[in-house]
Amino acid sequence: MWWDDLRHECTQGLAADPLARPHRRGTDLRRSVLRVGAPGLADYSATKSGIERYTMGVARDLGPRNITANVVEAGLMEGGMQPPDSETLKALVSSLSLQRMGHPDEIAAAIAFLVSPAASYVTGAVLDAHGGYNA
Repeated sequence: MWWDDLRHECTQGLAADPLARPHRRGTDLRRSVLRVGAPGLADYSATKSGIERYTMGVARDLGPRNITANVVEAGLMEGGMQPPDSETLKALVSSLSLQRMGHPDEIAAAIAFLVSPAASYVTGAVLDAHGGYNA
């Protein structure tokens, strides 16, 4: 049910105590389906949208304490989730500007940037790492 999706999403990522992080940076990871939408995934999309707004609120609330909060929007990745049938997968990949699936290390690099000192002025942002899914 949608309530389970919401509870799961809100207890992950930034819901943990951001003050416990050594660099005082928060990053949440979400999937690209939010902005484009997909049939049967309204509840999933709504929870992801909620995480984006929640992160923006956290950024505003904790910014005066020099704590940043951001979102990484990951796209279609190799490995991890159960892939769709080959025809659906081919259609999904062809809808991407880069015409390929992403690699987990590419998402890790985006997160590493956001938690590094180089991103100390970045907060309340959504970093799109989805291969041009909604470009």
